[in-house]
Amino acid sequence: MVPVPLRPPTWEQTRKIWVDQAVQERDLGALRKIGGLPGGFAGERKRVWPILLRVDSFVSERSNVEASDVNAKASTSTVPINSEGQTTSTKSAYDLAQGPGHALEGTSKGSPEVLTHKDEQQVKLDTDRSFVTYPTDISPETKKELQDDLENLIVGVLRKYPALSYFQGFHDILSVFYLNYFPPKPIPTGRERSMSRRLEREQARSRSRSQSQSRSQSQSSSMTDLPGLLTPAKTPPPLTMTPPENAIVDSDLRDRDTGEWRELRRCVEVLCLTRVRDAMGSGMEGMMGLLKLLQNLLSHADPSLYNLTSSISPSGSLPFFALSWVLTLFSHDVDDLETISRIFDWGLGRNPSWVVYLSAAVLLANKPQILVLISQLPQEYTDDPTLLHPLFSRLPPLYPDTPTSAPPTAQESEKEKLKKTLEWFHDPSLPSPYDPIPLSKVFELGDELMERLPWDGEAVRGKAVFGPGSVLVSYEEEQADGGRWSAEECLARIDVDVILPGALDPPEDEDEKPRRGRIVRQPGFREVLTRIQPSTLVAFGVLMLGVGIAVYGVKGEGRGWRGWWGLGRAVWEEYRY
Repeated sequence: MVPVPLRPPTWEQTRKIWVDQAVQERDLGALRKIGGLPGGFAGERKRVWPILLRVDSFVSERSNVEASDVNAKASTSTVPINSEGQTTSTKSAYDLAQGPGHALEGTSKGSPEVLTHKDEQQVKLDTDRSFVTYPTDISPETKKELQDDLENLIVGVLRKYPALSYFQGFHDILSVFYLNYFPPKPIPTGRERSMSRRLEREQARSRSRSQSQSRSQSQSSSMTDLPGLLTPAKTPPPLTMTPPENAIVDSDLRDRDTGEWRELRRCVEVLCLTRVRDAMGSGMEGMMGLLKLLQNLLSHADPSLYNLTSSISPSGSLPFFALSWVLTLFSHDVDDLETISRIFDWGLGRNPSWVVYLSAAVLLANKPQILVLISQLPQEYTDDPTLLHPLFSRLPPLYPDTPTSAPPTAQESEKEKLKKTLEWFHDPSLPSPYDPIPLSKVFELGDELMERLPWDGEAVRGKAVFGPGSVLVSYEEEQADGGRWSAEECLARIDVDVILPGALDPPEDEDEKPRRGRIVRQPGFREVLTRIQPSTLVAFGVLMLGVGIAVYGVKGEGRGWRGWWGLGRAVWEEYRY
C-alpha cells in the first residue's frame, strides 16, 4: 500500500503551536517576536494580550491580593446617566468595592449611589459616535449595544481610579480591546434568517406541545389529591414571553459580570495605569514628550526626512502631524479592526515608547511615496511647505499581511494618482493616495530602530525628556522587578515628574544653527509668517486651534490649552486686517 504523504501544517497551525508554547512558558520574548510576524496572533489575542500586559502581576497594596479580586464588582457595570449626563454620589468606588454584594447598576440587592467621574458626559458623547468605520454589517440595535458596552467599560475604570482623566481618543483604544473580546455577530443573510425563523417555529411548536401535556397531567393529578374531594388545581404561572426578533433588550440588564468581562476589565486597568497613564493626567505634556522623542529619533534615523518634516511646521515646533498616532496608539487613524489589532499585537509587549518607533517606521516606509507626490504637486505647495501637512498626517494604507496573502496591487497610473492626491487635499475623506504597505515591513523597521537607537540612548535622549513619573520610565522599573507593580504606585505617579523641566523648550540656537542636510537657515516663526499668504495663515491658525481643541477639549483648564489658544490668537491678530 502506497503511504499517503502527510500534509504540512498551515501557518495558522504552526503559529498556534508557537503561541501555545510561549503562553505555557510565559515567554514574553517569544511572544514579542510572534506578534510582529505576518498574521500576528489572530484568534489567540484573548490569551496573549493579558500576558503581554502582565495582568497577572497586578497587585494591590491595600490588601496584598490581586486588585481585580478586591475591586472587580466596583466596575461590573455603570449607573445609567440621566439626560444631563449627571448622577449623585455618596460613596467612593473603592469603598463600594469593599462592600458585600454592591453593584453599580440596579440589581436585586439595591442600587447604591456611586461616585461619578467628572468626564462621564464626554465619554457618553464619544461612545455615542463610536463604531462608525468598523465593525460593518451589524444592525442599529447591535451597534447601540456595542456603544453601551464601551461606555460601561470606560466609565468603570474611570470610577475605579478617579485620579485618571479621560481623553478624546481613549474610546478608540478600548474599542479595539472590546471587539477582540466580544466580536459582534453580523446581520444574517436572507437564507440564514429563513432557516433561523423555521427553527424558531419548530422550537415554539415543541414547547407548546410540552406545555399542553404538562397542564393536562397537572389537572388530572389535582382532581385526586384527596379521596372524595375535588380540589381545584392551582393557577399555573404565566409563560415567559420570548421577545420578538427585532426587540431591543435594555443593555443595562445584560450580564457584564462574566469571566471574559472581568478579564477585559483587568486588561483595561493595566493599560491605563502602565501604558497610557501619561495621557490620562491633567495635561498633555506626556504626549508632547513623545513627539519630542519622535523628532530626536528622525534626526538620527533619517536626517533628510527630519528636515522635511520640520519644514512643514513653524521653527522649533514638534511634529504635530503625528499627535493622534501617539495619543491613540494609532487606533483613531486606522480604519480596519484586523490592522489595528495587529499593531497592538506588536506594541503591547514593548516599552510604551513603541508608538514613537512605529510612527518613525511608517514615515520611513512611506518616504519614497511622499517624495514622489511632492515632486508632482503644483508650485504653490513647494513654495509653502505648511500646505504639505496632510501628506504626513494621513497614514498610508497598512495591510495586515499573512504568510499566504498576496500583496495588494496598485492599478492607477501616476497621472490618476496625482489627480487623486489633489482631490484628497481638498477632501480628506477620500481614499488615501498612497499605495498599501505591509505591516510586517513596518514592524521590522520599528524593531531595527529600537535596537539601533534606543529611546534612552545618547541619540534619542529619552531620559533627558521623561522623568520618573512617566510610563516609559516606570515600565523599565516594572520589568526589572519581574513585572510586579501596584495600582497605588502607578496612581502616585500621575502628573508627577512626567516631563523634566525645560525638556520641551526649543534650543536657544534653533534659528541660527543649520540642521544636518539643510542648505538654508530655517527661518524664524515671524519670518515664516511674513512669507505666507494671509489666507494660508488664517487656515494655519484654524488648524493649530483645531489641534488644541482636539487635544485639550476635555482638559480645558490645563496650561497646554492656553498655549494653543495664544498661538491661534497671535496668527489671527497679526493678519486679520
